[in-house]
Amino acid sequence: MKKFILVRSILPVFIIVMFLILKVYNLSAMHYLTLTLQRTGMLMIAMLAIVPTIYSGVGINFGITIGFISGLIGGIFGILTGLTGIALMIACIVFSIPFSVITGYGYGKLLNRVKGSETLISTYAGFAFVSVMSMLWIILNVNNEKLRFSNGNGIRISVNLEGLFKDVLTNWLSVSAGELKIPVGFLLICLAICFLFSIFMKTKIGITVKMCGYNPNYAKAKGINVDRYRTLTVIVSTMLAAVGICFYAQSFGYYQFYAVYMNLGFTCAAGILIGGATDKRVNIYNVIYGCAIYEAILTLSTPIANLLLPNGALPEIIRTLITNGVILYALVKGGKKNNE
Repeated sequence: MKKFILVRSILPVFIIVMFLILKVYNLSAMHYLTLTLQRTGMLMIAMLAIVPTIYSGVGINFGITIGFISGLIGGIFGILTGLTGIALMIACIVFSIPFSVITGYGYGKLLNRVKGSETLISTYAGFAFVSVMSMLWIILNVNNEKLRFSNGNGIRISVNLEGLFKDVLTNWLSVSAGELKIPVGFLLICLAICFLFSIFMKTKIGITVKMCGYNPNYAKAKGINVDRYRTLTVIVSTMLAAVGICFYAQSFGYYQFYAVYMNLGFTCAAGILIGGATDKRVNIYNVIYGCAIYEAILTLSTPIANLLLPNGALPEIIRTLITNGVILYALVKGGKKNNE
């Protein structure tokens, strides 16, 4: 218990120290706190998308990029409707659901055929799907100036959401106090979705899913179709990822296509792992706490690193180091536990 408390205390203390360093260098701590809160809401639903597969025993779903791509497809159809504001955001989510269900079903069937190697296969399945869709984005011709390249062929790499639904949730019910701007409405919506998911996991279906993950042999003995529930959680994970990319885009300000989101799944996995989850155990607290801590570390470490080691490429190096370092540590730690 003492070791558990110590590990959980190190990161908050580290964040406090970084705030003090910002103060020493006369940088606005409130500005970076605002960015941290906004980015926490921006990524929370995408991180939540990893949780269902951990519950069912599939493990960490590094292939949630398949859900992100489904969300991008829904975004294209939503923008083509000509709507703006919250109506457009809802339309993008609604259009993405059918695609995420179809892709999630096929993806779930694939993972059921490679039991024991889900982590590896999910990674490459996500990469392959992104590559295939990148070819489709190039040849896709849409009659919309915001979506297509200036020469009229293919989808843009980045589609600007300014004037469409950029920050419609981020600014909703936001509270300002000097340089600090708290996206109250945005965070409440994200927390509400997490809360609803936690309620779903306490229903009969949710309890059955947990049983399949904790003890699949016992579940089979009870007459439960384990593969069916594994596939169900993959579909739910893909749907949440599609919704999550919409939340991400409205805060970031762009829909990004091609290979831009290829590594976002690793970021989401690192977030919940840094919150205390493993490849076998997870809860909603890990998502909320991990998302806040992870985004705080990334947001605060970047300006400090630029001050100490001026380098234009340093922010991305830090992001990659933290993301992959956390995942590597968590997987090695989980491997040791399994061997024991």
